Amino acid sequence: MSTKCDCGGTLKKTKLTGFDLAPYLGLKARADGVPGLRCDHCDWETLPGETINAALHAVAALLLGQEERLEIDRARYLRKYLGLTQAELGKRMSVTRKTVNQWESTGDISPQHDLILRALVYAQLAEASRPAAGVLDHVRTAPPKARPKPLVVEHLGRAA
Repeated sequence: MSTKCDCGGTLKKTKLTGFDLAPYLGLKARADGVPGLRCDHCDWETLPGETINAALHAVAALLLGQEERLEIDRARYLRKYLGLTQAELGKRMSVTRKTVNQWESTGDISPQHDLILRALVYAQLAEASRPAAGVLDHVRTAPPKARPKPLVVEHLGRAA
């Protein structure tokens, strides 16, 4: 059974390069060499659900290893990845919802809270998606940097 595009063409399996993940993740990121679908008529591209799920986990894992403190959009992404509201995350971290909102508004997250947020995500990642334990070692001493590296998801394995 083939899947039809809105234009009437057929969606065919392909590897996508430079695919914008922002509409799926709510975070600026791109995917290179990932399984996707392309219309044989209009060249529209999309991702199957299992690839989207794998990208969610891959981006969370990439953020754990980021050397600089979390920026606004990246801290928000990790909170949403955990499936928590600002109040719920605040309760788990023993801070107020207002504190979490401040991180997501100003980007002013302390090294300690950055580490706790990343540790919560680390614990939630499926074992197959989880980076090595030492990935968090640098977080408490890492200074904030003006421009973090772009997020690029490559060659996704099986969805977790």
